Formats: sequence, C-alpha cells, structure tokens
Amino acid sequence: MLKYKLSFLSFLAILSFKILKMFLKTKDLAKILGVSEATIKNWSREGLLKFHKTIGGHRRFPIEEIVKFIKDNKIIDLAGFSNADVNILTYIIFEDYEELSKELLNYMLNKSQKEVENLLKIILFSFGVIKAFDLIVSKSLFELGVLWEKGEISVDQEHIASSKIIESIINLKNLFETKKKRKIKFVITSLEGDIHEIPLRIIDFILTYEGYNVIYVGANTPYSDIIKTIEREKPKFLIISAVYIVDKRKFEKSIEILDKSCKEINCILFIGGPMYGKKPNLNKKIYTSYRELLKDIKKQLYKRRKRK
Repeated sequence: MLKYKLSFLSFLAILSFKILKMFLKTKDLAKILGVSEATIKNWSREGLLKFHKTIGGHRRFPIEEIVKFIKDNKIIDLAGFSNADVNILTYIIFEDYEELSKELLNYMLNKSQKEVENLLKIILFSFGVIKAFDLIVSKSLFELGVLWEKGEISVDQEHIASSKIIESIINLKNLFETKKKRKIKFVITSLEGDIHEIPLRIIDFILTYEGYNVIYVGANTPYSDIIKTIEREKPKFLIISAVYIVDKRKFEKSIEILDKSCKEINCILFIGGPMYGKKPNLNKKIYTSYRELLKDIKKQLYKRRKRK
C-alpha cells in the first residue's frame, strides 16, 4: 500500500473528470494529485497506474484507471468525506455555478486559506480559467461585498476572506500551464482611491495563463505614476480596474490623460469593473466580464497583425 494520501477534494476533481470521460496528461494528473511528474511516471512504470501511449509516445491516463488506482491502493481517507464534499462534486458535475459560488464564499469566511486554495484549484481545473472567474469567483466576491454592506460581517472578516482568495490566486497562478509565451506587454493597475486588489490579481492570472507579459503595478496608483510606467515599459495595452469611484471628476480627468498618453506610445487603454460609487461619464467601453475583455484584446491584436 502506498504511503501517499490524496486529498478528498482532489478526488472529487478526478470524479468530475470521469463524467466527461477524459484522458489526463502526466503533468495534469500530477497537478491534481499534488505529486511530481516523476512520481506519476514511477507509478506507471511499476504497473500501479495504467496508461495509453499516443503515437508520439506520450502517456495518457484514462480517468477510470486513475479512480481504480486510488481505490486499489487505498490512498484516500474515506472518513474525510462529508455531505458538503459530496455536494461540491454534485455542483461540479451539473455545472451549478450559483451553488459553487456560495460554497466558495463559505470557504472564504469559514475555512483556512489552504482549503480555499484547494477548492479554487478544483473549480479552475473543472471549468477553465475564464468561466471559473467570471461565473463563480466574481459572484462570490460580489456576495462578500453585499454581506459587508449589510453589516452581516465585520471589516476584519471581509479583509481576512479577501486575503485568503488573493493568496490562493497568487499561489495557483504558476500551477496552471502557461500557453506559448508572447512578447506582448500589458500594464495593469487601478487609479488612486481604488484599493481593490482582487480583480487585478485575476486579470494578472488570466493574462499570464494566456502567455502575455504582465507588468503588475497594483491598486491605488496615481495617474502620474501610471504614465511613468507606460512611458518606461511601452506596453501594447494598459488595463485599469475600476471597482469603486470616489471622485467622479478626478476619475474622468485621469482616464482622459491616460488615454492621451497611451495613444502617444501606440498603447490601447481598457477599463473594466463594476464602478460602484459615483458613476463617471466615459466615452469608452467598460468591461464587466473577463471573457469579454480577453475577446476584445485578441480582436485588437488581430487588427494590428493585419495592418503590418
């Protein structure tokens, strides 16, 4: 019997893949099980974990063989399962984004940072980066804000919950396979007075996952410093996250100046976020979903390639 023990949430992820009748690559299976690729290869060489070989000689692991391996070697503590864990599996299988967002919020408020990270990892693996952030994580964050506004949670509870998801996003960013590296550079930030970091972390995660070069400036940045950054870095895109607007006129003026500065260096300005507080009047499209933002970024890149 192997000494290795599999976390029950990782097992749920594997079972969810089984519904889709998928084959996993060595590196993907290693990520889910939380072991090295060398360990996966050793288990397969020892005959513990059966696999198919592609024409190119690469291992592909059928989900049913992975589940059999887990059962045969008793590498999961069945006592660790609870009704809540079974519920999570059900939500994943039936793509119940609403219930998963509630579950993630519950984890943020009541579980450890590591437990939040494990659940987020499973959500990202199960639905993909864009869908997970747009349909589940964003909803959890919105409801967290609602609870705070209603006085149902304290400021420190909101801060602790937010810090858990921020740390989870940062830790998981390097876990996910980065697509082919691209030289295209982005600067991402928010303007002075907007202290919300999570949307920036999500944008950073998505763009890094897509293979882009990201300069992460962070939240609450004076427009004059943003100008210095884009003049120095010469990015193709500047993305401003706008969660909360304190001073409408100041925001409008800052965006006007930044847009002008961007045009001088052939950079495109994108603005995204719910813009709570005092809504500004802007002659620009405001993005409210990460999918929509990424789609238009790719459109702009396609236009630039055609012009060359």
